[in-house]
Amino acid sequence: MTPALKRVKIGVLIDRIIPGGAEKIAIKQVQAFAELGHEATLLVLNRSLKKGVEKIPYQDIIKKVPVVYLSDRIPKYLRFTFKFPFFSFFSFFHLSYAFLIPFVVKKKEFDIIIAHGTYTCFTALSLHRRRRIPYLAFIWDPITYILKKGYPSGPLNFLRSILMPIGLYLDKKIVNNSGGLLVGGKAHDAYFRKISAKKIYVIPPSYDPVKEIPSKRGDYILAVTAWKKGKDPEFLLELIEKFPSFKLILAGGWLSMEYREEFEKEVKKRNLSTLVEVVGFVSEQALVKLYKKARFLVQANDDRGFGMPALEAAACGCPFIIPKDQGVCELFKDKIDGFYVREKDIEEISQFADLLIRKERMAFKMGRHGWKTVCKDHSWIRHAERLLKIIGLVIKERS
Repeated sequence: MTPALKRVKIGVLIDRIIPGGAEKIAIKQVQAFAELGHEATLLVLNRSLKKGVEKIPYQDIIKKVPVVYLSDRIPKYLRFTFKFPFFSFFSFFHLSYAFLIPFVVKKKEFDIIIAHGTYTCFTALSLHRRRRIPYLAFIWDPITYILKKGYPSGPLNFLRSILMPIGLYLDKKIVNNSGGLLVGGKAHDAYFRKISAKKIYVIPPSYDPVKEIPSKRGDYILAVTAWKKGKDPEFLLELIEKFPSFKLILAGGWLSMEYREEFEKEVKKRNLSTLVEVVGFVSEQALVKLYKKARFLVQANDDRGFGMPALEAAACGCPFIIPKDQGVCELFKDKIDGFYVREKDIEEISQFADLLIRKERMAFKMGRHGWKTVCKDHSWIRHAERLLKIIGLVIKERS
C-alpha cells in the first residue's frame, strides 16, 4: 500500500464497455489500485452494448477486477436510452443517468471517483454535488475539441456556433468542480488554462512492457485502434498500395459493423485482399503478439488526447509512425523511438515506412530503445502510484 495513504475506496467511472483506450485504461487502473492495497471498483454507467459494436471487448482483463453496472441499480423502465442524432457517442443516458445515479449511490460508498471522458463527468459532477463524493476528471479531449475534430462537416458543423458556447460552458463546469484535471499530455493545455483550470495533472497512461523483445522485426505493418468514422482506415490503403511486398493488419474492435463491412468492400474494390487483413478485436495476449511481430505500427489519425497504440507498441519493442503533437509524443523521442509526422501526409509517412521496411535493423534498434523507455518508468503500478498521490491531496483538502 502507498505510504501515508490509508486504504481508499476508489470508483473508476466509464460510460460503457466498448472498444477504446479510455476503457482499457480504466480497467488497468482498477487492477493496479487493488495490487497496491486499495479498494477499487470499475463503475460502468450503462451495461448495454453500444449498437453496432462487434462484441463486448476486454473480457480477458475485466474478469480480474470488480465491476458495478450502475444502470442495474435503477428501475428498468428508466434505463432506456438513445443516441442523439448526428453524434457518435453522446446519448440520452449521459444526461438522464447524471440525474438518476446519485439516488442509488450511498454518500460514503466511495472516497473518490476517477471519471474518464467528458460526458461521463456529468454523472461524476452530479455525484459530487448530491453525495459529496469528490472526483478527478480524466479528460482525453474536451467537448469543444470533439465538436471541431469529430464533426468537420454535416449538421453538427452547421450548428457549431450554437454548440461551441454550450461545450465551453460544460467543459468549465466539469473541470472547475473537480478535485483536479487529469490529462494524458499537454496537447490541450492552453485551452484548459483558458477556462481557468487551476489543478492540471499530466498523468500519462501506462502499459506493462514485455520481458523480452524479438531479435528481429516482422514483415507486416500494424494499425491498432477502436475503428470508427474519423479513424480513417481508408487512408492506410493508400499506404499499403505503395508497399505490395508487405501486409497491413488492422487490429481493434469496430464500433460499427456496418462501417467494417464498407471498409472490407473497399479493400476488395482496390484488389488489396491479399495485402490487408482485418482481424477485429483481439485479446490482450493476442494483441501483444501482433505488436511483437510487426515491423512497425502506423497511425493515420491524430488522437490528440494521448494516442495509446504507440505506447503499447513501444512496450512490445515495436517502432511507430504516428502524428506529431499527441500526448504520447511527450514520452518518446522523434527519430529515436519512432517517427512523428504530419497527420495524413502520405509522402512523409511513406518515406519513413520505406526506411523501416528496407532497414530491418533500424526498426529493431528503434523498437528496442522505445521498449527500454517504457521499462524505466511506465508500468501500471507506477501510473497508479502517481494517481494515489493526487488522490491523497484531494481527500485531505475535502476532509
